[in-house]
Amino acid sequence: LMQLSNLKVVLEDVKADKAKLESDIREMDKQYKTSLEINHEKELKYEELIKENEKLRVQLEGSREAFKNIELHHREYIISMKKEHRKTQAGIDSIYNMNGMEYEDLYCKTHKLYIDNLDSLSAIRNLKEQ
Repeated sequence: LMQLSNLKVVLEDVKADKAKLESDIREMDKQYKTSLEINHEKELKYEELIKENEKLRVQLEGSREAFKNIELHHREYIISMKKEHRKTQAGIDSIYNMNGMEYEDLYCKTHKLYIDNLDSLSAIRNLKEQ
């Protein structure tokens, strides 16, 4: 009878341990499912970041290409301005032979135009470096 009583106590302990283990398993299962959901959300955010990064990369490439085109057109413009400057200078030189005072005024204006164009080229180079 004593052994039966001891067995009942042991059985109750086993049932309590079993209930505790089942409760722990349910809790761990909940935590696992929550973890899966969190990981899935993180994966979706990561995929969104990858897409956004790709858009930004494409925009950057477009900006680089646009800048190269601007720089090329500006170089062409500077070359044409240098040619115009030479033509103007030749014209000024011929005028100078006629009238020295007019020459000084025209030379200063032409030289200022030339310097302004060089300044704009410098500004574009500075933008490129940034």
